[in-house]
Amino acid sequence: MYLSRILVDNFRNLRHVEVSLSPGLNVIVGENNVGKTNLLEAVRAALGSSSDTGIPLRLTRFDIHRNAQGKYVEEPIRVALHFSGLTEDDQSQMLEALNYNTSEPTKSTASIHYEWSWNKATDRWDSRRWCSNQAANEPSVPYELLQAIPLTLLHALRDAQAALVPGRQTRLGRLLSVSAKDDQEKESLEKVVEEANKKLHTHDLVTGVEKKIDRALRSASGPL
Repeated sequence: MYLSRILVDNFRNLRHVEVSLSPGLNVIVGENNVGKTNLLEAVRAALGSSSDTGIPLRLTRFDIHRNAQGKYVEEPIRVALHFSGLTEDDQSQMLEALNYNTSEPTKSTASIHYEWSWNKATDRWDSRRWCSNQAANEPSVPYELLQAIPLTLLHALRDAQAALVPGRQTRLGRLLSVSAKDDQEKESLEKVVEEANKKLHTHDLVTGVEKKIDRALRSASGPL
């Protein structure tokens, strides 16, 4: 199963965007501030608490799209996610969101819809999330289904030194933690990293830099 299509309306700088995706790696390319991150944030909003942190994206009225005159549009934020390439197991797991193709079951799809609106009169917001393309029924999305959809969102790399320092909650740590198939693969990877660290500590370049830093610190602090 893979995310095959994303539709976003009235979210931040995205008035109406429709993106088709292929199985495997997809690359989104564009200049800064054109909406690449907003597209991913829209997916996060649609999936709610299934996000990698377990904390849903909290929308506010400032997330509503503004027109060329700077006025907020009076339409809800809408996000639709469509999934293709479902196996039989995927179809059973996504049963509530399934758009079953009776003539060609292997071409069945699944979809999740999200809508968020702001009421200026009451100064309150309202949201709803439903499954499949059957708007008449609009069954709500079970949390179990949302949590079964893996999502790891790594925000733009603004500070490489801070974002890539060692630790489980850093970009690299989070990415590796969700990529490993099981505990055995994680342990194998940890051993590789541990062995690499040992070799780095004894490498001539590293030991040479350590000596230079030590001399500089001793020179700055003076004799003890």
